[in-house]
Amino acid sequence: EWRRLERGVKQRARALNAFLYDVYHRAEIIRAVVIFFAMVHTVLSSQNGPADPYTEDRTLSFHPGDS
Repeated sequence: EWRRLERGVKQRARALNAFLYDVYHRAEIIRAVVIFFAMVHTVLSSQNGPADPYTEDRTLSFHPGDS
């Protein structure tokens, strides 16, 4: 059961990372109006994202103390 959980967590992390990469780089999801720019901007501007998301290999990261 733990292996199944691990696969699910990894899959969701890859999906979220792909979403964040698209938002920070290509913005295809915004141009296709799958999600509105104002919504993305509001959420991301309230978070402590990477210092320079354009140079990060991975946008999704976890830090000690994240809740």
